[in-house]
Amino acid sequence: MNIIHEAETFVTNLIESTHQPIFTYHNLEHTQNVVKQAKKIGLETGLSPDEMENLILAAWFHDTGYYENFAKHEEISAAHARKFLEEKNYPEEKIQQITEAILHTKMPHLPCDEKVCNVLCDADLHHLSTKDYIKISEKLREERSGILHHDIHPKLYWEETLRFLKDHHYHTNYGKKTLAKKKEVNYQKVVDKVAGFQTKEIKKLTEMVSKLEQQNTKLKTPQRGIETMFKVTSRNQINLSSIADKKANLMISVNSIIISAIFFIFKNIMDVPHFIIPCVILLIVCLFTITYSVLATRPIVTSGTFSQEDIKKKRVNLMFFGNFHKMALADYSDALKGMMSDYDELYDSLIRDQYFLGKVLGRKYRFLRISYTIFMFGLIFSVLTFILAAIYQPMVW
Repeated sequence: MNIIHEAETFVTNLIESTHQPIFTYHNLEHTQNVVKQAKKIGLETGLSPDEMENLILAAWFHDTGYYENFAKHEEISAAHARKFLEEKNYPEEKIQQITEAILHTKMPHLPCDEKVCNVLCDADLHHLSTKDYIKISEKLREERSGILHHDIHPKLYWEETLRFLKDHHYHTNYGKKTLAKKKEVNYQKVVDKVAGFQTKEIKKLTEMVSKLEQQNTKLKTPQRGIETMFKVTSRNQINLSSIADKKANLMISVNSIIISAIFFIFKNIMDVPHFIIPCVILLIVCLFTITYSVLATRPIVTSGTFSQEDIKKKRVNLMFFGNFHKMALADYSDALKGMMSDYDELYDSLIRDQYFLGKVLGRKYRFLRISYTIFMFGLIFSVLTFILAAIYQPMVW
């Protein structure tokens, strides 16, 4: 057994001289633990003294190449073992068995007919069944992050670990009966850990969606510039409507005075019959002028009610009193609240309100223009008839 003590000394010195702080998992403690578990599993498996010696030597050397090249450390470790054993004049056959066992620790573990290989593989991954597995695995994540020079995200690491635990199987009877049961407990812990990350991710995504929805709602909320535009437009249209009403009232007042004057002096006109025709023409002009002025100011009132179908199909303007003056307060309130919660519908209603105000203004000014045109040309024509009647009175009569 002297060779084992020499191997222990050699490997301990090698690891201590080449070990770096980033190797938080693959260190001397890990190697010592693998040796310890290899002895235990080897005894449970019933290995012979020679097989136990090969196993312990392989356990000591199995990670010695990790500090030179972690990707190919099994080959380098086997080379270290061979060089050491050859210098000790160790039998080639046994060296071959030891190096083969070391090479079989490469992930994923390949099937092996040799008991030494299977025991070493189970000892190497004995930590999968320990109570401190989560802490040990965190050290492995930290080590990988240091080797790769970038932090491995815990979520990705534990998802990969979960897949590894699911695919891994112990090879020895002891591993299958004892270690596998304990590993199942750790497997469930990792499942819960991954689920926790997924829950946090879902929560984070939910918060992001909620935040985006709030931003979207804020963007949809009427902005000051848009509110100002609607206010200015509405104010201008109301002012134009007021101007049109004043002009129409002026025409109605003037022509009413003229008609009153005509009726007042009508009995005197009978004494001068040549002025009757001009007076009748002026009277007709005034009547038509008043008629179109009244049409310009005449209000239009709709049915005063609307249905839910009208609201859904956006066929009603909730801003205009003529559409709701006969409705119950509760029905109108529900419809208005629904519109207020939908900014697109609110904008549409404001746009419809401005549109129909413009339509009303167009109608007012059209009739008002006709009224002014009739009054202007009618007044000119009436004055001309009065002049002609005065000039040609002797000829006519």
